[in-house]
Amino acid sequence: MQGCNLGAEIRTEIMKYTLKVTETGKKSGKYHYQVVDETGKIISERSSNREYVACTINGSYYFGRLDLIGKGDHGRYIKFWSIPDIASTTTYTEEEAKKRLKSLTTIAYLEDKSEAEKLAEKQAVRIAKLK
Repeated sequence: MQGCNLGAEIRTEIMKYTLKVTETGKKSGKYHYQVVDETGKIISERSSNREYVACTINGSYYFGRLDLIGKGDHGRYIKFWSIPDIASTTTYTEEEAKKRLKSLTTIAYLEDKSEAEKLAEKQAVRIAKLK
């Protein structure tokens, strides 16, 4: 159960990072996303035509809805890196394994709550149109 405790410790740092979004107007990437820590340092960035509400701090997973966090590949990798003594079964050191787990479980949320609410409303309208 050591891995589960580690995940709980890591999740306490969630509020230190934010996801900032700006509209670029470019066809290749309508939105530019940046994960920024509390000091203003850019941790990761990405351009995309998709709308996201959250992402992992290293930028490996972006989420269009909050309920997708911890699901699919993201959930599988969290489970994998949470296994006690994972470093002994891989080529990674214990410290590297902890870093990977931290980068997967620390989530940056959209900076502006109203933006997240607008996005959720847009998605609800799209879903209603599909039905």
